[in-house]
Amino acid sequence: MWRPCSALLLLTLLAGSGIAQSEVARSPAAAIEQERAALTTLLGAVGTTYEKAKACQRLAVIGDAASVPAIAPLLFDPELSSYARTALEQIPGDAAGEALTAAIGQLRQPAAAETIQPQQRERLLIGLLHSAGRRLGESARPLLTQIADATDASPAVRATAARALAAMEPAAQPEETAPPADLAELLQTPEPRSFRLGLQQARQQGSAAAAGLAEQLPQLPPPRQAALLVVLADLGDDAVITAIAPLAESADDEVAATAWETLAALGGLQASAERAAAGFAAALARPAIAPRVLAALGGAENQQLDAQVQSAVRELAAGQPTAEPGVAIGLFEYAVARQLTDLTEPLLQIAKTHADTAVAAAAIRAAGSLAPLDQLAALLLTGEQLAQRAPDGPLALAASEAVQRATVRMPPDEVADVIAGLLKDAQGARKTMLLEQLAYVGGARALEVVAEIAHSNDLADVDLATRVLGQWLSTDAADVLSDLAANLNHPVYRLRSLRGYLRLGRQFDLPPEQRTELATRAYQLADRDEERTLAIDILLRFPTPEGLRWLVDMGAHNRDLNEPQRQEIYRVLLQVAEYIAREQPQRYAAVLQAVDLQPLPEGLQTDLLRLTEPAESR
Repeated sequence: MWRPCSALLLLTLLAGSGIAQSEVARSPAAAIEQERAALTTLLGAVGTTYEKAKACQRLAVIGDAASVPAIAPLLFDPELSSYARTALEQIPGDAAGEALTAAIGQLRQPAAAETIQPQQRERLLIGLLHSAGRRLGESARPLLTQIADATDASPAVRATAARALAAMEPAAQPEETAPPADLAELLQTPEPRSFRLGLQQARQQGSAAAAGLAEQLPQLPPPRQAALLVVLADLGDDAVITAIAPLAESADDEVAATAWETLAALGGLQASAERAAAGFAAALARPAIAPRVLAALGGAENQQLDAQVQSAVRELAAGQPTAEPGVAIGLFEYAVARQLTDLTEPLLQIAKTHADTAVAAAAIRAAGSLAPLDQLAALLLTGEQLAQRAPDGPLALAASEAVQRATVRMPPDEVADVIAGLLKDAQGARKTMLLEQLAYVGGARALEVVAEIAHSNDLADVDLATRVLGQWLSTDAADVLSDLAANLNHPVYRLRSLRGYLRLGRQFDLPPEQRTELATRAYQLADRDEERTLAIDILLRFPTPEGLRWLVDMGAHNRDLNEPQRQEIYRVLLQVAEYIAREQPQRYAAVLQAVDLQPLPEGLQTDLLRLTEPAESR
């Protein structure tokens, strides 16, 4: 099943649970709290891989400490760990950092080896170490130091911890310290703590230390070389490029990849076409470093490399000798960095045909970053094919992200025109996918297309269009939903449209006058007391003088109300009056002067007039 965006997915979840239309919160803060609760439910057993990934992306924005227990277990899921880490890096409070730390500890326990494959365990741990460095900052230093020195950790894990430490700002030093030791001596000492102290001193000295650091590179073991390269990249002195270049040929993958990244950061790949060509050759020959090297090369303008990458990607699309997955993914990253839009079609072909899921997913994402408007239709249809292969797997997620990458770069109305063209012949799941995509794109043209389908004579089309409109992501749909609630022939779809209309008034930010107008219009359109109650509840939750006047007129002059309806109007009327009299006394007095209170019950009249008196004399 195609799922174009997390917001639409969430609204579907809320609607299904009854929250979106009948239990919406009384304030924006409470609405966010309900959204968090819905997302937490989704992260449990009911959520698919796709849905959990999207929930994590949303919780990165609105999550709080209460969200952490639902996210933390996903840190051990190979497909979802990166999404969970992204959320925990952003959620405020200690709980998120503690979850990252706890997960690192669990993965380092021998018991983890019994349930997680060694390579997966190493990848998960490396990702967590990166997140811990970013999320915890200085407080992560003891943990990273412990792992960097751990003899039971793999070289890649130790190197990751060392790199994270090297990237940190120097630790604060006590006021009374011994004079700094010789930098070269600190870097050469076997003691890891002294080496890290040397890196901190180098950062404190700035670019003046770069030449001295570069001289130490050949004398250090690989993990220390990688850490030192990170510092040299940050110091930004291009005079050390010659000293760094030999390390790009290191047999150690971490050192070689970091050397190429450092050369790129210092401008060494832009300045030397020969060196850039050597980097490309190294990437093709060494799949383990290919993604990082090719991404580094993508930051430098080099038409010869552009041509080589284009040729390699086209060969891959044609099914010619298959590149290693790491090399293929690196080629795609280079294409995106250089914005080689001519590769959109070959990338789509790779996404459809490549047997390796990771390569296919990387290809569709790259296509989404590159596709021009005239390739959007092909991207949408390819995404649909991938989602149908495994609706809840990584390809479906990649396809959705690819479409989002493409559409956010394009004018919404032009995107809607492309989708409208595809809708002409679409049926079944494809039509559903396209209409849901219009809800994500938004804009006047998208709304026009969906509204036209909602007026169709085909009940299946009306069902689909009103469902999409009921989940629209902006208040632009208000007039369309109001029209459908008034004029559709089928009572079920009139009701759905009215519910969608009410949702806009209850969940979205609107100018007070517009919200009041929406609520009163919804009350007039309602055939059932349930929707009437929802309409006047909007007036209660968002009280305005205009809403007060409408309530007085309804209670005083509407002869069509039955007794329960009239009593409900009176109840809300008095509550709104109390708020307006307290917050806007002059406008309250103006409303009372403009309305006829005589038809109201005598006791209610007395209460309303009493509210014009000073609070202390009531």
